[in-house]
Amino acid sequence: MRPPTSCIGYGLGPCEVDCADHCRERVAVPGSNYYYSTVFLPAECQRPLHIMFAFKEELTAIPRTCADPGVARLKLEWWRQELAAVFSGGRSAHPVATALAELAERAAAPKTEIFAAIDAVEHDIGPLACPTFADLTAHFGRVYGGFWRIAAGIAGFDHRATPDRIADLGSAVDLSQSLQDLRIDATRGRAALPAAELSAHGIDPYDLSSPQAPGRLRPMLGVHIERLRGLLSDGIARVPALDRMRQLNTLVMANLLLVTLEEIERDGYRVSEHRLGLTPVRKLLIAWRTKRAALRR
Repeated sequence: MRPPTSCIGYGLGPCEVDCADHCRERVAVPGSNYYYSTVFLPAECQRPLHIMFAFKEELTAIPRTCADPGVARLKLEWWRQELAAVFSGGRSAHPVATALAELAERAAAPKTEIFAAIDAVEHDIGPLACPTFADLTAHFGRVYGGFWRIAAGIAGFDHRATPDRIADLGSAVDLSQSLQDLRIDATRGRAALPAAELSAHGIDPYDLSSPQAPGRLRPMLGVHIERLRGLLSDGIARVPALDRMRQLNTLVMANLLLVTLEEIERDGYRVSEHRLGLTPVRKLLIAWRTKRAALRR
């Protein structure tokens, strides 16, 4: 169990502040979901979470953007070696690695969990082909859950179930976000939809990258969104009341995705035509409401 003091005490020295700023600019630019997920947290809590999520984005982007599996594995191995070096007192030219080493030094992010997260990403290399929704959910939990579990520890918790429940909820957030990126992911053979259901509907996964995606995709997406909504809503409800305020960033992310799914429905499921997102003002309002709800619990 992590200290109940949340992120307080994870301050950064002058040298590390530049690296932390890089991490913030990597994931938490104004207008982004990550920005609004931490906007109501004190700076000493924002910084370590930005570092963790910058690391998550660096790693999970590798399978999504590397067409050659061999190159993807080499990049993951580079991260293993780079972090092993900085954890042993060496220096890194990569600001995310440097900032992450500072977190590990303060025991805010256990080194074993960091390396386990890298190993998990390796399961995501290559085409994404999960037959069922249950398979898809399990895959995202295996690949993304470790990052969210570390983030839960950084934020702080008292209830021993909190890290696992945040890992489940965060993985549901990533699975839901994949629907926003369906068009670009489909061009890479990585459409995050159940393969058996696509086949049953007579849909070629590569057709998903076309703005003229088959109309029969829409009913399937309606069912898919309903299941995603269930994952997110159940995940939010399962976060222990004792830790809801400290785990505010994940709760905000989940609520942002719930509203985004509603907008995708309202837009006619046109995810193969464009990427739909929420306005900054609306995101801020959702974050504020989530904080108010967490305080009431």
